[in-house]
Parts: sequence; C-alpha cells; structure tokens
Amino acid sequence: SDIGIGGSGVVWITGVDEVDGGHDIYRWKNGRWKRIPGGAVRLDVGPDGNAGVVNSSGQIFQWTGSKWVKLPGLARDIGIGSNGSVWIIGADEVKGGHEIYRWKGGNWDRVPGGAVRIDVGPNGRPWVVNDSKQIFQWTGNEWMIMPGRARDIGIGSDGSVWIISNNETKGGYSIYHWEKGMWKRVSGGAVAISAGTEKAD
Repeated sequence: SDIGIGGSGVVWITGVDEVDGGHDIYRWKNGRWKRIPGGAVRLDVGPDGNAGVVNSSGQIFQWTGSKWVKLPGLARDIGIGSNGSVWIIGADEVKGGHEIYRWKGGNWDRVPGGAVRIDVGPNGRPWVVNDSKQIFQWTGNEWMIMPGRARDIGIGSDGSVWIISNNETKGGYSIYHWEKGMWKRVSGGAVAISAGTEKAD
C-alpha cells in the first residue's frame, strides 16, 4: 500500500494485510520480503536503510535496526532525504491540507504551508503535493509552485523527481518523471511511488 527507498537503495513497503497500526511492514532483503514487526500506513527510508513510519493513529516511529522508537507528535505522511533530513505532514488541518514540519534539534520545527504528501531531495529540501493536487518545491525559505498535478511524489538520492499524476490509467494513475524543466510521461500506472538508486540489497 506504500513504498519507500533509501539513499543506499534499501526498499521497504507497507503491505495490504491489516494489522494493529495499519498494514504489515516489509523490507526487501536477499531477494525476498522480510517481515518487520509493527504496522503503518505511510513510510520512507533514510540513508542508513532504516525506515520512518506513520501508523493509523498518526504516531511516528523510527526503526533502529532492531526496534521501533517513538518520535513526538502526530503525522499523516513522512519523507526522509538521502542526507538524513526528516520532514512530515502533520495532523492539524490548514489551507492546502495539513501542517508541514522538519525534524530539527530533537523536535519538529513548523514550516509555513500545507500539504498532504511529501518527499525530500538529497539537499534536504522537500517537494509536496497539496489537497488541490498542486506541486510545490521548497527553496529554503519559501514554496515555489511547479507545473502539473499529482497524487504522490518520490525523490531519488540523485535528485530525480517522480510523481503519480491525477490522470487515471490502467494500474491507477499515470507516472511522470521531471526532466529538463517538464514532466515526461513514463509507461505504466500506479498509486504510490518512491525513487531510489540502482543498487539495492
């Protein structure tokens, strides 16, 4: 039901079976899916190969390699850049969706704006999708609107940006890649996306 790829190429997913906390969680390892304890509805993966997740109650957890550690606050989505920066879409409603925060100094630092989906580039700057399907890129001090409409967004460790568009097609919605200042259609259809590297375990 969701997918996340870390800067090292490690892939995690939330499955389709319902469990306490949302859906079952898996990590791709040695050619198969390895079940990880717990449940979540959204996830992303850090450069160390460990996931950050949001469960069905909005609680935020980070995998240490052997257990989940609970972070403060509540969220609806999470994005982790290949430099380790962590951003979330919070729980409180605002114009555009829900509040946006970044992890800073051991707590969540509020950033202006509202969104429903988020992912983070290798420079630590996120792209978001709001509740009108508009796409925005954080410049460091403000949001810059980008062309097109999207339902989900994924950014690779090389800075490549991919979206699930708002156009229905077989498999869900059409897929686009940001290339030379415009969205280029890629074959296939999907409902969730993440972007990684060519190497994976």
